[in-house]
Amino acid sequence: MEKRKDKIITGIVFATAISLFYLLFTRLILKSDDGNFLGVVSKTDFLLFEWLSERYRTISGRSICELLTAVFLILPPLCWKVLSSILWVVFFFIVCKLSEAFGKSDRNTCIFVACLPFVVMVSCLNPAVFWFSGSFTYMIPFQCFLIACSPMFFCLSDIKCPPVLAAFSCPAALVACSQEQSAALMVTFSVVFLALLLRQKKVRFYHFLSFIAGVTEAGFLFSAPGMRKRGAVEALAFQRFSKMSILEKILCGVSNWFAFEYLMSFAVFGLFICLLIILLRQEEKSVFDRRLSYLLAVSSSLVCFGLNAVYVLLRKKLPDKGFEDAFQSGKFHVTDILLMSACFIVSAEIVLALFRLIAEKKRIGIAVSLCFGAAVCSGTVLGFSSSVYASGQRVFFFSEMLILLACVILFSGLKNDRLKLTIRNSVLVFAFLIYMTECLTFFFIETPIMG
Repeated sequence: MEKRKDKIITGIVFATAISLFYLLFTRLILKSDDGNFLGVVSKTDFLLFEWLSERYRTISGRSICELLTAVFLILPPLCWKVLSSILWVVFFFIVCKLSEAFGKSDRNTCIFVACLPFVVMVSCLNPAVFWFSGSFTYMIPFQCFLIACSPMFFCLSDIKCPPVLAAFSCPAALVACSQEQSAALMVTFSVVFLALLLRQKKVRFYHFLSFIAGVTEAGFLFSAPGMRKRGAVEALAFQRFSKMSILEKILCGVSNWFAFEYLMSFAVFGLFICLLIILLRQEEKSVFDRRLSYLLAVSSSLVCFGLNAVYVLLRKKLPDKGFEDAFQSGKFHVTDILLMSACFIVSAEIVLALFRLIAEKKRIGIAVSLCFGAAVCSGTVLGFSSSVYASGQRVFFFSEMLILLACVILFSGLKNDRLKLTIRNSVLVFAFLIYMTECLTFFFIETPIMG
């Protein structure tokens, strides 16, 4: 009863904070795609389904995302703000419930989960979450992916699934599969969960329903003629793309992910590494685990701060721009090769640590490995698109959220309450500072620049 009360109180505080932010510090940015879309839907001769059909043939298959964008542009902006706030509150309760499968879902865990939106790297958070047009391509599909997949996971973990969540799983699957990254995540996780449910004879009709809806929409998305036409146009800006081998495209996507996740998003990656090391050493069953944890701590710090800083000083540019120039030109500087190699070494250490975690805590280890692997793949797959460098850092929103879900799982497995309290308070302070910074940025930077 006490845990339920803590969750409700934390949920109310979180709902208030996120709703106030949307109400007071977000708006349509008319100098961006918001203005372009608004101009289209405001025309007297605008026909919604004719416009969607044309977009499907010439630009992309994200018909449901674009349908929602157009509908919410016609409605007052308040409707988008309310929808976004509701989806974040749903996210809070789903993730808190998810944490019950891995350990104690107490007040510390609830507060930790409530802080997650404002731990995401700001340059990724703003265009993917608080920008009207961007939210329909990133934040909303991700939330729908979580809504669609969580009933399967709850059933696997013998956690009671709220009927309302089961009812919305099918429409959520349709929205989730109307964006390429979330479609891949939705189909992959659904296949894994359904296979386990069939093995345990726990599968329900609505599990198949959401899976079929998602696969159908994913097929509609990836078969769009507009996707191929747009790819051909974007390839003109990346002329070397068509000559790259599959291995080079994979390396392109991985290096781009390294540049953001390891070398820029220090809060998310640092939190993940800290929690992984703590949980690895929690049992202290072997000297190998202790040495591996030291090695991971030293090497990740060296790469994120030391080699990263040296690269910037020598090249006079950030790694993401340096890696982009290398793949665009086909000429790799020795510092590019060394930094990428160091990132691969850190990745190998993380994989080894995850294997050790699976050996000691099977359920937690497998779940964290799935989330981390999905995060890497969601970034790597961008290397197969000629627009890999065209959309900025918002494309890593799925990666950020998946790693943060892994952090929740790791946090839930901690046994030391005092340590959990320390980590919770650190994350809370960081999230509060970002929240306040975002509020000030709206008044002193965004409004003067964007008008």
